[in-house]
Amino acid sequence: LWSKIGQLFKSYKDSSDDSIFAKGKSGGIVTKEDIEQATEFYVLAGYSESESREKAIDYMLSRDALYQKAISEGYTVTNDEIWAYLDELKVTISQSDNAEQAQILIDQFDSEEEYWQHEFEVYQVNLPIEKYTEALQQEYYSNYAVPYSIDQNTDNIMQGYSDYLDEIKENLVASEQYTITE
Repeated sequence: LWSKIGQLFKSYKDSSDDSIFAKGKSGGIVTKEDIEQATEFYVLAGYSESESREKAIDYMLSRDALYQKAISEGYTVTNDEIWAYLDELKVTISQSDNAEQAQILIDQFDSEEEYWQHEFEVYQVNLPIEKYTEALQQEYYSNYAVPYSIDQNTDNIMQGYSDYLDEIKENLVASEQYTITE
């Protein structure tokens, strides 16, 4: 599985087809390649082709909408921040129980440097989203979750935040008014 996932990431990294699948009113773009790669990922995860495509579209539109909102709210990252994050990720991976699986994924690229360049591009989008969602989580816990007590079920709090974030994603996707081009 890890080899196939690595091959999937590598194959799309080498591809140059960036035809537009959807465009949001804030200027965000989801490419057909983004949808194809995400669809193949969900297929590898065991979903049917049609379910995979639906999940891929939902994921990519949500990701783009979150990114557009994060940037508009000032959640940006520098190249140095991304490389520092990736350096931490390298350590985490090397010390993890699934380090061998991660290495199989990395080995699908022509070099380890090429893999980390791919990850750099991924985290140019992911890190602003992470900063934004961390702020949303803090907001949720401050405004909506009852202050933590020993009697409180933390699973309920976490589920509440998950539902809250899902609602925000849905609203952001709706507000982007994506135009699907296919």
